[in-house]
Amino acid sequence: MQHSKFVALLIAIFSCSTFGCGGSDIDDRGQRVGVTGEVKLDGQPLSNARIVFISDEGAGTVKATALIENGTYWIDDTKGPLPGNAKVKIHPELMELELLEAAKDGDRYKSVETSPVNIPARYNSRTELTAPVSSEDENIFDFDLASK
Repeated sequence: MQHSKFVALLIAIFSCSTFGCGGSDIDDRGQRVGVTGEVKLDGQPLSNARIVFISDEGAGTVKATALIENGTYWIDDTKGPLPGNAKVKIHPELMELELLEAAKDGDRYKSVETSPVNIPARYNSRTELTAPVSSEDENIFDFDLASK
């Protein structure tokens, strides 16, 4: 009995050292997939925002997120959502200190717009957005938001 436990332990150690025990592109519930698309607010490409795909089918929740710049976003298949109907949230992104300093260009008195874009709650905290994420089709999801 002790011998079989010892052998099982050796096999587990050998497997981890040979094949690795780290993460992979496969979630416990399935293969993640890439998503891409465009986001507009009142017909204009959105920037300084973040898109979040929330897959909550099965046990737990998987979130996949990306910055939206010049109206586009992209999440590769290593960090993307799981296939299925995903909830989508779009949040304003706050300006980072490094970007603020770069915008001031050394002039400490220069005024720089730092307020985030106003995105209605129906697209984030009370989202109405969903996306039918597929493991077989291209996952291109465009969102045309309205501020009113």
